[in-house]
Amino acid sequence: MVMLHGILCFLAWSMLTADAICPDKASNLQLWRPGNNPGADVTIPRGKLYLLDRSTTVNSITIQGKLVFKDGVAPIVVKTKHIRVENGGELHIGSTDCRYQGKVTIVLIGKSTDGDEDPDFGKKFIGVTKGGTLEIHGKAKTAWTFLEGHLTGSLAEGAETDTSMRRGLNLRVIDRQTGRVTAKQSFDTHGDSTASQGLIDFINKQKNGAIIAMAAYDEPSSKLNKDARNFLSKMGSKEAGSLRHREPWAFIAVKGSPSETVEERVKYINPTTTHYATAEKTFTNTNGQFRVSVKSGWSAATKWASAAFELGTQADGHVITLADDVSSWREGDRVVISSTDVSMYQTEEFVIGKCESCSRFQIKILGKVNFLHFGGSSYGVDMRAEVGILSRNILIKGEMESKCYGNNRCQFFDHDTFGGHMQILKGFKSVHLSGVELFNMGQQIIGRYPVHFHMCGDVDEHGGYKNPTWVKDLSIHKSFSRCVTIHATHGLLVQNVVGYSTLGHCFFLEDGNEQRNTLDHNLGLLTNPGTILPSERDTKMCTTIRENVIAGYTPSKTDCNAVTTFWIAHPNNTFINNAAGGSAGVGYWFAFHKEPTGASKGTLPLRHGERTPIGKFYNNRAHSNMGKASLMLDEGVKTTPSTSRSPAEYLSMTGARHAPHVDANLNKPRSPSIIDRFTAYKTTGHGIWARGGEIIIQNSRFADVTTGIILASEGVTPFDPGSHQAIRDTIFVGESENRGSKNLKISNRNWAAGFDGKMRMFPSDRTNPKRGVGVYDGPITVERCQFKRFKSQYNKATAAIGFFLLNGWQIATTSRFTDVSFDDVSRRAWFGRIPSGSYSKRADKDGDKVQIFKDEDGSVTGYKDSFVIRADNYLLRHDGCVEKPEWNAAICKGSYAQMWVKAKNKQLRMSMTRTDHPDKPLQLESPKRTSRDPWNQYQPSMLLGQTYTIHWDGTSPASVQLHPINFNKNDNIIVGLCYPAGTTFKIRYQRLNRRTPIKTLTSVNSLTGVKNGNGGVYFWDGQVGLLFLKLTTEYNRDGWNYCSTQGCEYISIEATIPNGATSVCPGQAYPKYQAKPASILIG
Repeated sequence: MVMLHGILCFLAWSMLTADAICPDKASNLQLWRPGNNPGADVTIPRGKLYLLDRSTTVNSITIQGKLVFKDGVAPIVVKTKHIRVENGGELHIGSTDCRYQGKVTIVLIGKSTDGDEDPDFGKKFIGVTKGGTLEIHGKAKTAWTFLEGHLTGSLAEGAETDTSMRRGLNLRVIDRQTGRVTAKQSFDTHGDSTASQGLIDFINKQKNGAIIAMAAYDEPSSKLNKDARNFLSKMGSKEAGSLRHREPWAFIAVKGSPSETVEERVKYINPTTTHYATAEKTFTNTNGQFRVSVKSGWSAATKWASAAFELGTQADGHVITLADDVSSWREGDRVVISSTDVSMYQTEEFVIGKCESCSRFQIKILGKVNFLHFGGSSYGVDMRAEVGILSRNILIKGEMESKCYGNNRCQFFDHDTFGGHMQILKGFKSVHLSGVELFNMGQQIIGRYPVHFHMCGDVDEHGGYKNPTWVKDLSIHKSFSRCVTIHATHGLLVQNVVGYSTLGHCFFLEDGNEQRNTLDHNLGLLTNPGTILPSERDTKMCTTIRENVIAGYTPSKTDCNAVTTFWIAHPNNTFINNAAGGSAGVGYWFAFHKEPTGASKGTLPLRHGERTPIGKFYNNRAHSNMGKASLMLDEGVKTTPSTSRSPAEYLSMTGARHAPHVDANLNKPRSPSIIDRFTAYKTTGHGIWARGGEIIIQNSRFADVTTGIILASEGVTPFDPGSHQAIRDTIFVGESENRGSKNLKISNRNWAAGFDGKMRMFPSDRTNPKRGVGVYDGPITVERCQFKRFKSQYNKATAAIGFFLLNGWQIATTSRFTDVSFDDVSRRAWFGRIPSGSYSKRADKDGDKVQIFKDEDGSVTGYKDSFVIRADNYLLRHDGCVEKPEWNAAICKGSYAQMWVKAKNKQLRMSMTRTDHPDKPLQLESPKRTSRDPWNQYQPSMLLGQTYTIHWDGTSPASVQLHPINFNKNDNIIVGLCYPAGTTFKIRYQRLNRRTPIKTLTSVNSLTGVKNGNGGVYFWDGQVGLLFLKLTTEYNRDGWNYCSTQGCEYISIEATIPNGATSVCPGQAYPKYQAKPASILIG
């Protein structure tokens, strides 16, 4: 009896365990078969526990009890307008420990023009309200992995159509092993008697086995002599000897193998009759098959000759090797392979075919491969394509119309965008999703997204959830609005989600108060503009959509154009192991809210996000982003509505300043935002653009971007005084081995030969300068970094180190480089004007003229503790400098600092001269000020210990302030300012944040008195019209602060200028005040 009792207890325990693990095994479930009843609104009442084992069609389903999908049955298809889980209701399809093995499809039906909508969720949805449970768990599959080994298809540079022709015979030479066009030439065999021999010589230079494709254009025969005709006949042509006036002729041959020649010649009729000769041949190489096609003829439409060469891939199967075990991927599944080029449109989708010989790390893909997908690292930069699974055994999808209709923004979309959506509200009991495919989801309506946690608050232990909320292993594709939205929700885990081909921001943190969320190992591909928010609109959408701005205002494109794969509205979140593999805009954007927006307004103090450091940003990657950058840490969204004074739309893009401190409190220590192990490549703009206070970028990798990193602090002085930015242990590669593919959606100016002579896709116009680090604002430190393969074949300004271009602001004299190395770099740095390309015709701005950085250990220049400066800036250079003309620079020793000149005047140009080079003034214009700011601002950099004069191109300003920037204690310069004779002065030494001046300067009767003084005196030379002052500081600076520990010291000048008086300097100043040339030995 004891044994029998034990057996019975074990059986009972086993049954209870099975019920707990596999929800459809519970013995208390009742079969539920609502059948095919499209008009029925069905409700599962509280206390009812139903088991669905077959397909059904109903108008709607409301779950207040429990609905479980049975496994092990025929595929279940549920068609309904919506499923609402409420008031303690539960919907279960599998569980975390008992994955659903069958096939389930939930089809959300309906149109935006249908009748009433749910007050919480609208239309076409799965919605979970307070007390609801949603547990959906499909088969476990590897979500995404990396390509191991390049996938080129049969054409290394992709498909190509070439219609650029000249009269006579046009040739293309194609490498059979790569499908790459290696040479092209035209020969005027109508008008040039030397063309026939040129044709023979050109073909003779090609290697045996090369494919020779040739098209006649216009008239090819008059000067095609007997030798050339015989030569072509020996190559296998049967038509060359008979070619007549204007006859279309298409020819394809393999040099050295005349038996492979194909050709066609047709009789010329007249220019108003369309007639073509066509030759086509398929070739096989190690990567598959490709087709060469040649057309030659006449077009009736243009009444002129017409010809074309085409290279195309053939449908074929390719076995690819992947980085992870993909044995869970099955024949018939669909996969997506990311672009590894500048254009995100080189992302390609394939079906998995049968492959008995494949290992668990391999699959066979079916279909044409149109582009190169890189599958390795190059010079230390991992550039492998991401490969993601799209097919899942549980599919939730929207049923779509054949085209756009109604009020669904059809002026922007030619397809239906009213998909299904899923939304979870605050107070839900339990939500976990895994192994689910979401297709045709999302709507171009705010709040209607494929997966949307809407104002749920804390959804982890902080919110009382013993089993914290997560979504994992989802495939979201062809989404009409976003991928996963985290809205006023905290503590959510989003992991192993693939988001592909979406409208609007993909992974989206919404209101600016979302914190403690973790996004781990997610993949976003092909992120396109959407209409909902200004930030995600393109220019056309931006200027067209005006219903939320005041009448008469046309939004600027700068209000918009920020669509992003990972949109991060508050930095206190964790982002690890993610990939942003293609966006019309940006990969990751930390976009700050001055205060939380929408219904979250008031939930955090003002500027909390701006002043909070990044939670964690580690091992993320981005590529194929076609906007400003792969990663942006700058700007924010407007938090006020459109008004006449501020007409831009609510939530449009605006300025913001990141100043991370402990507890988001500026009175507490700075706490750096750290970007660690970030990889960016093949991006049209910057790898990283970051503006803020304390920011550290470390252990990162950049390749094939216009500029690797640009760090900004503030135009005048750093926004967060004492802050500093650093780039450490990072690799920058100018031209990698990933040459990319020619793409008709990218300008032909991007497709050109690299410095190795091989064709490649450049990140922007090939003539634009490429740079590893672009120095801007400052102070920054670049240390232990490597620069590789920066070659300047199209623009001398391509260099490892450059500067932000068209810079109207300051450059800190304290920015420094140390322990950096260069490999295969033609220019380590470039200063000043851009000699060619789209920037070459633009005038220098103030910041462009004062470029400078310190080479702390000599690893850039070979001179320790030297400064590298722009060669034509005579406020900085001296006679001891070493010329570096190939950089447009000079290398100098000395002590350098800046002076911030504020002048209350009209927009005047300021000229500043060092008195030992009176014929070499530096002219500054000041950035354009706003209507509310009466001060112009100039910030020259200077060699300390010298004397300078300042004059203006108009009436001298009556109010001037001189601020010493990055002066150490007792550092000084002498400044002489031009004023008209008869001017009187009130001059004070002050410190910022003090209401009363510290002291008033007194007059002395000579310049010597000023030089020997402590900064408390001035000298007015009324004859010359120069007011001399000694600009110095009485206190030490602390760390990276640009001002002293006692506050920013400055001199204010209030001048009373006689009416109509004009200045006579600088003409009178020299030679009276001309000094001997300064010279500091460099070593």
